[in-house]
Amino acid sequence: MNTATVNAPATENLFESHVYFKTRQGLWVADSFNNRILSKVGQTPHRGNEGVTSSILVRNMSDQEIIDELLGGMEEARKHSFTLDQIATMLDLQSNGEDGDLLNNGYANIFYILVNEVLYALYVDWKSDNLNWRVSPWHLGENSRWRACGRVFHNTTLTI
Repeated sequence: MNTATVNAPATENLFESHVYFKTRQGLWVADSFNNRILSKVGQTPHRGNEGVTSSILVRNMSDQEIIDELLGGMEEARKHSFTLDQIATMLDLQSNGEDGDLLNNGYANIFYILVNEVLYALYVDWKSDNLNWRVSPWHLGENSRWRACGRVFHNTTLTI
């Protein structure tokens, strides 16, 4: 399993998810992101990306397989889920699709986020034809399988 570590400094100000995900240049968000995620979250403290690592999928895997085999089970996936400010930080580190921790080659970047006690798989990918990042949430199991060579991000800091 390939791993990479992301390090970005934490800041103390509040993260405005509604502002960021609606106004950031070079970012397209699915309607389902607005309905499932943004409509249910508000301001949050910046959490920082210390302790964020990733794994490349070596085979096609379902959410349940990823959660069980790579994230340590459902309880661990929920406790170590990502926050929107962490994902925004990663997008900003590669704002124009540059090389970095996020894949920019058409394969999925997968984050598990917890919103109102519901765990979602957040799909992030770079669209070189439109020169933008796309963000789309999936209910667990809604996308039957994630393709091999996608990247799953792990968060070793506690959310809850």
